[in-house]
Amino acid sequence: MRNVIFTYCNYQIDPRIAENQSKVINKMIPNLNVDFPGPLFYNAKDGDMFPDQVIEYALDILFYQQLYDNVLILDIDCIPLNPKALTYIFDKASNGYLIGNAQRSHYIENNAHMFIGSSCICINKTVFEQLGKPKFTPTKRGDIAEELVYIAEARNMPVEFLVPHDYETSPHGAPEWALVGDLKPYGIGTTFMTMAGDLMFYHLFESRHNLNVERFLAKVQQVLNRE
Repeated sequence: MRNVIFTYCNYQIDPRIAENQSKVINKMIPNLNVDFPGPLFYNAKDGDMFPDQVIEYALDILFYQQLYDNVLILDIDCIPLNPKALTYIFDKASNGYLIGNAQRSHYIENNAHMFIGSSCICINKTVFEQLGKPKFTPTKRGDIAEELVYIAEARNMPVEFLVPHDYETSPHGAPEWALVGDLKPYGIGTTFMTMAGDLMFYHLFESRHNLNVERFLAKVQQVLNRE
């Protein structure tokens, strides 16, 4: 299986975030079967270009031109916490799972549906085709990428959610984000784990506001010092 990590951002994001995400990924992948070409930078502001458009553009190239089997999509402010996180998520994708960080669309009345956010989602080419090559576009019932989970659930395809372990602070101007049931909430600087408790990814969230860059840089340094 050929694996690749895809990240992206525009000029509104503090350049230190992309630089430091790359430091983490590049340090973790030398002994893994994982490629990382570096972030895709695009010169369009939020509202002129949307994340779902960038992701769909990238998947077409990565699956059908560069012939990768598995693509791990990460927001520019999301990092793996250890090499095992990458091995685990690509192995699961290779075995037919749609896997990634759990989220909820709190602004939509959809019965508290839990989905895998585009901030961290790993998908296999065959699974993508079995889902019908769905668009990542938000719909009336879900946010970016949520439709993939709706389709997978309707077709009884395996989905694995990485769930919150803890978070550092509440979102700007809002309380913490609830998930579902007894699962912990999430917020700015969330560490995600497997249901078994293995720490997997850290996602800053809301990096477009550039309010918590120092938190991200501190986490990156912590991870680099540990690895």
